[in-house]
Amino acid sequence: MCSRLAARGIRLSPATLSYWQHGRTVPERYNSLRAVAELEDILRLPGGTLGALLPPQRPRGGARDGTAVGRAARQPLFGAGSWQERALGTDLSRLNENLTVVSTREVLHLDDRGRLSQLSVSHLVRARENGARRMVNLHCLDNPGASRVHVDPVCGRTERLHLHPESGSVLIATRFGRDLLRGETALVEYRLRPEDGVLPAGRHEHGVNSPHRAYLLQVFFHPARVPAVCQTTFRPDADAEPKGLRRLRLDVPHSAHLHRNRCERGLHGLAWTWPKDLVAGRPAAA
Repeated sequence: MCSRLAARGIRLSPATLSYWQHGRTVPERYNSLRAVAELEDILRLPGGTLGALLPPQRPRGGARDGTAVGRAARQPLFGAGSWQERALGTDLSRLNENLTVVSTREVLHLDDRGRLSQLSVSHLVRARENGARRMVNLHCLDNPGASRVHVDPVCGRTERLHLHPESGSVLIATRFGRDLLRGETALVEYRLRPEDGVLPAGRHEHGVNSPHRAYLLQVFFHPARVPAVCQTTFRPDADAEPKGLRRLRLDVPHSAHLHRNRCERGLHGLAWTWPKDLVAGRPAAA
């Protein structure tokens, strides 16, 4: 098993694996949790099966409530002083900590001016402990003129909706149909429609805090506003320059998509450049 993990770029000693199997130690660090996700794939287990068996991560460095650990883990991704941190404060350290994200799908529809008209989001999540009851999502819609956002729940119930008009950002808390038991899965799905947008979008990114099985992003462009260039992007954190750029050709319905298996921590997305008569906006989502 260690050799199969090594072939995937993960070094794990036989002793460490034996300790995990017998409960003498548990995987806690980021690379160890990556190994757990890879083991699920190697053993052909449903995503999150082994992760759901792990206890909540213990605080390190004297942080008894886990706040310092969580903030340190998330700040490199979102950036110190980010909108996410300003919106949630110390709660950012506990954002969805009792859930494992198995897969995510996002579908964007842009209008004839290149503005976001609808964002459809679907998450499959697994409870890491008994009592998980909601999922919180943050979106930056690149829509500073928006005065209102409509959210239509498909799976789950919208428990909280908070809009920051000055930044075009929105926080959505979705309540599951029931409190989950450890290992149970739930679907969170909704459609989001902003009003009064003023800027054309130039990219869409999805922030991944811990590795999960799959991410699918699809963007539908209006026939009257087709980009000159569309490409995949990846950034290890919000302050980094995009890398891993790969140019895409649009499908027949003027759409492009990104699919990532075993999605690593970072910001995954698509970016596009409009013809010269349009000015591309700043990042459309995070």
